[in-house]
Amino acid sequence: MCSFITTEFADLLQIKKETISIAVSGLNSAKINVSSRVCTVVSNKSDFEMRLEFLCVPKISSMIPIDSLQIPKEHLPLNIKLADPYFYRPGKIDVLLRAEVFYQLLRFGQVEMPNSELKFQNSVFGFIATGSTSNSQSEKMKYIHCGRIYDCSDIGNDIKKFWQLESIGIKDDPICNEVDQSLETFEKTVRYKDNRYEVELPWKRD
Repeated sequence: MCSFITTEFADLLQIKKETISIAVSGLNSAKINVSSRVCTVVSNKSDFEMRLEFLCVPKISSMIPIDSLQIPKEHLPLNIKLADPYFYRPGKIDVLLRAEVFYQLLRFGQVEMPNSELKFQNSVFGFIATGSTSNSQSEKMKYIHCGRIYDCSDIGNDIKKFWQLESIGIKDDPICNEVDQSLETFEKTVRYKDNRYEVELPWKRD
């Protein structure tokens, strides 16, 4: 598995890119071509540091959460440090760490919110919000969020390639050519006039 970073965020950090050419497969085996990667250090500026390689992609996911979570501040635990104090607000995803790295970030300790399925898991960056929370707006909309990597910049060429694949064996099939020729001959020689068909027959000069 790979870790990912958005090209915009890599440029913001001014990380030197290395040119590559690799295909990345996502949901439903959809593939995108990645043309650059970076190598940098992930750290909490205290007791954790890890050097990682990231593939650069245009976008990792849509905003997460999709809409604001209605969580009163007084319900949030006050005695812990949150990795993201504004986790309940929709925000861009700039970095996605591969699974084996993620589990190295976790630390012992978990805090549960009363009357809620929301939990806070301790990590090297502070407590991470996890679980689910009731949101009346989300419940009415009845949608499911699925985050995936995608790149729509070349969708025109993809559609063109699709139709080229669909036409393989059709244009070059001699049987289909014969059918097309017969249809063309029919349209030229057969007419419907005065409630009857008129057929033009070829004359033999001999």
